[in-house]
Amino acid sequence: MSPPSSFGDFLSPSGRLRRQWIAALEDPAPKSGLARLREVWERMEKHPEAAAPQWTDFLRSMVGEPYRPLLTEADFEALERLGGLVAETGEIPLDRAVRPLATARLGRGEQWQADELLTRLYWAESVEDQARAVLADELARDGRRDTPRLEVYADLLGRAGPWPQAVVALATDVLRVDFSSEPEQLRQAAVLAAAGLPGADRAAGLHRLFVTEELDAARDSFLAARTADPHDETALLGVLATCIRARQAATIPEEALEAARTAASHVAATAELARVLAWFDSDSDTPPPAAHRLVTNDLTREAGPWATYALGRLHLLDGDAARARDLLVPLTSDDSALPQWRYHAAWSQLLSGDRAGLWLLIGTMTPHQDDWALACLLLDCEPDAVPSTDAERAAAAVPPGYERIAQVRRDLAAGRRPPGTPDRPAPGLPAEG
Repeated sequence: MSPPSSFGDFLSPSGRLRRQWIAALEDPAPKSGLARLREVWERMEKHPEAAAPQWTDFLRSMVGEPYRPLLTEADFEALERLGGLVAETGEIPLDRAVRPLATARLGRGEQWQADELLTRLYWAESVEDQARAVLADELARDGRRDTPRLEVYADLLGRAGPWPQAVVALATDVLRVDFSSEPEQLRQAAVLAAAGLPGADRAAGLHRLFVTEELDAARDSFLAARTADPHDETALLGVLATCIRARQAATIPEEALEAARTAASHVAATAELARVLAWFDSDSDTPPPAAHRLVTNDLTREAGPWATYALGRLHLLDGDAARARDLLVPLTSDDSALPQWRYHAAWSQLLSGDRAGLWLLIGTMTPHQDDWALACLLLDCEPDAVPSTDAERAAAAVPPGYERIAQVRRDLAAGRRPPGTPDRPAPGLPAEG
């Protein structure tokens, strides 16, 4: 692109810059012409107000043929910096002063550098909202959905509309996550969860459930998603799953449990699991709820180990200690095991005659009061295995409310009659018939 010229070019700083620009463009050798153009922009950097009237045309000539392939990273950095100085004069908006560099990057196949430049422009304080929308639209049309670009879309969607359709469509697609989504997909959706688009609460709940493991916050997000869309089965499953994992199955609203009856099989099975777990904690004399779906559905993704625990405990109640042991004992193999899993695993080993397994189970215990019930069981059935172990220390860590029971146990172990035990009269001779 050749710059226009006039008699005034010879009399002003802007005119002198223009003459030097013309001379550089007339150089037949691109490399030496580019070297002369670099000298021109060095002078422009000292006099940005003189460069402003011709900056747009100058920059387009710089990033076009034949110079585009010859530009270095230092050249792009210098031109971006100079574009910022020109924009500060007030003659040209910053996005117009710099954006042609992104086009040049794309022309060289440098997508990432173009995206980074457009993103820097978006966050610049002097850029108007209308220009921000154009920049975000360009990123969205190219399908960019890494974290820096998602943050751009989230910010734009938090501003007053109208929003570019490409941004809305991309954000809606990113928010379309469920229980099968990978952690990276959930992290991407979480960036846009505050945008308020359909599915935002569901996406926030899934991220809090599987990535940050904030169960209470996840439950609140799923409840909000169900309020927004009562037919959202993923949100319904989220309510069930978070309450189960938080050991609060008894708090699940009855309305949610009823809605799950006619939902997809894995949702209905998760509700069935919730009813069983709530029944365990209810001390009810009624028979346990139906649990046939727990056998036919793998609920590991939804409920972690809780379905295995429930099935194992149901087998224990049915008197099938061997099957209970096969399910419960593996749950005690790592540091994530809960005291109640260890306790019922111990019962399955005791009832199936697995004394060696009981001894191994002692090594998985903690010295805290949460394992007190298990420690008492081991003291009764395997007293020789307890001394100098965490089981012995757990036995001394009596939970609040169980002090009287602990005292009775100590008295009986020492051969003492617990205080308050009534004397029993000696049996008399049988009456003569």
